[in-house]
Amino acid sequence: MNMSLLSYSKTILSKVKCYPNIYKKEYKKAIKNLDPQEARELKEWLQQQEVEYSEMTA
Repeated sequence: MNMSLLSYSKTILSKVKCYPNIYKKEYKKAIKNLDPQEARELKEWLQQQEVEYSEMTA
């Protein structure tokens, strides 16, 4: 089964979120390689992840 680039990017970002330098590099790479619609979806997903993380640590 092939994984879409969007799904792959989400997987990678989830795995490297504890490493800011790598996270930033992978995020930039993902945005560059995704089409505009997928890039928006990734940004929305990341915002949702941040909200969930802040709620867990509150």
